[in-house]
Amino acid sequence: MRKFYLILVLMLISLVFSLAVFADTIIAKEEEVKKEVVKIIEKEIPKEAEETEKVAAAEEEVMEEITGLIIEQTMTRIGYDFYENFFILWKAPKGIKDYNIFISEKASSEWGSLVQIKVDSNVVWDRALKPRGEEIEEAAKEATVATKEFLDNYEEYKKQLGGEDMKGDGIF
Repeated sequence: MRKFYLILVLMLISLVFSLAVFADTIIAKEEEVKKEVVKIIEKEIPKEAEETEKVAAAEEEVMEEITGLIIEQTMTRIGYDFYENFFILWKAPKGIKDYNIFISEKASSEWGSLVQIKVDSNVVWDRALKPRGEEIEEAAKEATVATKEFLDNYEEYKKQLGGEDMKGDGIF
């Protein structure tokens, strides 16, 4: 019986040793697989970075194409006539990009229409117009001059808004 227990103990020891060797083999294989995965990921990261850069460049091109629009948001004939005159007279300043012009209108029976021009979210020009063709044409000329002057200073304006003294919430 003693021999049986001795053989049993030896078999258990050999089994434990075999399992330890097997575990070491599995761990070694696992480490090899991890190294291979890391190599594959390292190869793919530059590809993803290149693709991200390409996508960013394409988005920038699209945004450059989209800026500089004159968006008409009028409701009446007065507003639309103003928009047409403004559009005919408008020549975009060179070297200035990343802006859109919005022409909006509030109609009133008392004073005609209040026409307003915004560059992005900044009100550049507004005036009450009566339904007279000459007045609308003169207002469109005045508005194009005011808008061009604003856009000439727009880059400086954006820099000032992004300056140190304009950061924070204004409380502290």
